[in-house]
Amino acid sequence: MQDIRYALRNLRSHPTFSSVAILTIALGIGSVTAIFSVVDAVLLQGLPYEAPEELVRVWSTNRERGEERSFMSPPDIADYEERVRTVSDLAAFSEAELALIDRDGLAVKVTGTWAAENLFRVLGVRALLGRTLTPGDGAPGAPRVMVLGHEFWQSRFGADPGIVGQSLTVEENEYTVVGVMASGFDFPGSSSFWLNRHLLAYPGRYARWMDVVARLGPGSDLTAAREDFNRVARELEEEYPETNRAYTTTVIPLEEAVVGETRATLLVLLGATVLLLLVACANVVNLLLSRMTDRSQEIALRTALGAGRLRLGRQLLTESLVLSVVGALLGIAVASVGIEVLVSLGPENLPRLDEVQLNGRVLLFSLVATAVTGLIFGLAPVARLMRTDVRGALQDGSRGSTGRRATGRNVLVVAQLAVAVMLVVGAGLLTRSFIGLLETEPGFDAEGLLTLRVDLPSRAYSDLERVADFPTEIIGRLESLPGVASVAATGTLPLQREIPFLGSFFVQDREPPGEGEEPIAHYRQISPGYLATMGIEIVNGRDFDALDDREATGVALVDQALAERYFPNEDPIGMVVDGLPPHVALGGFFPPNFQIVGVVEDVKYFGLSEPSDPSLYLPLAQAPFRRISFTLRTTTDPESLVAAVRREIQATDPTVPISQVSTMERIVSASVARERFSMLLLVLFAVAALVLASVGVYGVISYGVSQRTAELGVRVAMGAEPEDLVMLILKQGALLAAVGVGLGLAGAGVLSRVMASQLFGIGTTDPASYIVGAVVLFAVALTAVYIPARRAARLDPVVALGGDTRG
Repeated sequence: MQDIRYALRNLRSHPTFSSVAILTIALGIGSVTAIFSVVDAVLLQGLPYEAPEELVRVWSTNRERGEERSFMSPPDIADYEERVRTVSDLAAFSEAELALIDRDGLAVKVTGTWAAENLFRVLGVRALLGRTLTPGDGAPGAPRVMVLGHEFWQSRFGADPGIVGQSLTVEENEYTVVGVMASGFDFPGSSSFWLNRHLLAYPGRYARWMDVVARLGPGSDLTAAREDFNRVARELEEEYPETNRAYTTTVIPLEEAVVGETRATLLVLLGATVLLLLVACANVVNLLLSRMTDRSQEIALRTALGAGRLRLGRQLLTESLVLSVVGALLGIAVASVGIEVLVSLGPENLPRLDEVQLNGRVLLFSLVATAVTGLIFGLAPVARLMRTDVRGALQDGSRGSTGRRATGRNVLVVAQLAVAVMLVVGAGLLTRSFIGLLETEPGFDAEGLLTLRVDLPSRAYSDLERVADFPTEIIGRLESLPGVASVAATGTLPLQREIPFLGSFFVQDREPPGEGEEPIAHYRQISPGYLATMGIEIVNGRDFDALDDREATGVALVDQALAERYFPNEDPIGMVVDGLPPHVALGGFFPPNFQIVGVVEDVKYFGLSEPSDPSLYLPLAQAPFRRISFTLRTTTDPESLVAAVRREIQATDPTVPISQVSTMERIVSASVARERFSMLLLVLFAVAALVLASVGVYGVISYGVSQRTAELGVRVAMGAEPEDLVMLILKQGALLAAVGVGLGLAGAGVLSRVMASQLFGIGTTDPASYIVGAVVLFAVALTAVYIPARRAARLDPVVALGGDTRG
């Protein structure tokens, strides 16, 4: 306690030193704690299920069709459930936006999950109120029941326990609430409720629309499960070649499926904060070493009074730890604010973001980081003390040991500069990558576009003619609104990552393709005027028009990717495509085949960084679709029209739910949210490292100038010009900067390889990023050196020589 009280008195008596050191520590500890809180929530915390390490996700995979992780059909799932021997339980589910009828009779969209009756059993979770789905709920003819999510129960029903037993209308059917889940459960990601739906509701094997989660059986591992699922996939391919040819499976741990590509991003950011913490530590070490030299008289006096090296070392280490603890307490406050900022800036597709908090594990990590950093910069002055003749060198103040001390501080400055270069180059790579991503041509004009989605209830719109007429009626109403230039409809908007409708087709009057060589394309239904409204160019041929209705000859458009892949040396216009397989979600086709009448430019549907896959456009009037997205080209602020658009659609049919109302610019922005998040954080860390490194350079050079006052005074007395002194000190700083930058560039080469998966359009050795990083650091370092150099140039030689009283 005596050492702690003495350390606190020392901090109070030197407020400038204490403030700089504490703020530096707080910045380092706060940054690394905030990022670790995200890493802890996303990567380190186990999933909130029973024995989560036993859970796996299963997908269909068909590389011939370009399907890496696709859905499964209910009949296939039933076969896997019956034949796979390495899992103890397997459940199907499908998350979707579903229409919930509110108390006013209006349909609203809520995310729900169609679930097999054993889903909760597979996950090993129980209800907070009532029960979950049970085996009886999956029987044919069983009552329709639903389980509510905790947050949905609280926000929509005021946490009323009496909701259990009541009925709610979802997708035109009444469901009885049988249970409420505990807080934090929202599998598979954002569900508000779970509905029982018999696994074989859509018996066709073409209908691939469900996901699968399974629990490994006793004695089974991931390798055995993969072999087992693929064995069954081969059996199904032999039994059902028309629907299951070339289909295999992908089986990965559920945790890996949840985390996805986020792991690499978060580990890069955590590594960046650790580097920033090292820069902060180096700064504090330099401050402590400089402070120790200033305390030479004090230490010499305590030595003369009988204090041994161990006693002095303990005191110095205690002071460092106290400094670290005070800085860490402020750092936790910084981390608390930082976590709020991270959660607010974090992309919506960052998993488990709502679980990020300053919990016990994060605080324990902060405590360990505090102790380690305290020891790191606390041992440096202790080591200096143990190597020094206290009675001689310390009383001497500086002479005889200045060179060795300067060398140590110079090494730390070089290390700071090297780490800062690594962060600046990394930030430069991500920034250039992000700029390149934004400059990618999406194939449409997002400015001034308002979008929204409606889902036609299947019971009220069971007639395909009514489905086909609905968008035409809505387009007519919306076009009459002031501020609307044009309106169109489509089944799939770009960058929404909706379920792809991928199917094969054949070209009439061509030799039938060999097995596995059938042309494959994404079906996209659009209304006349959609291309013009979206700003998608027609490369060749014509657009759809009002005459392309259900009574007319079928027509189609293809994009450049399809034309280049399947018609490489010929004009596709006039060709007739046939044999489009049925798809339960499409509803059906009025014409039996479609003649290609135009070629349009490629559009980025799955992400700005993703390639444009072949697309086949069909008229909505000839290929009706119950899920329709409307796009409005406006002459005013798109968001100012939202209320009027809602009124027009609800006036047509209040039971049709409206969802995903957004501007196209926001959709584009949201599609790159994760990349923006990573870039902004790394840029922030790089700026902080720059500031700390410049402070470190300034401190070392400034301290060196003060130690060389007499020498510099002699140089001036001997006729040296002020410019000569400036150049002398600038050379010293330039040498440190050159070494630090060189080492940093080498380190950046290693760091960039770790970041390779985060980059788009540039290589890990992008010259511009390295050159700019080196120039920026060199310029910052020289600027930090120039200030003490100019001060040295203004020395009065009489004062400088007279002031050198030591020794």
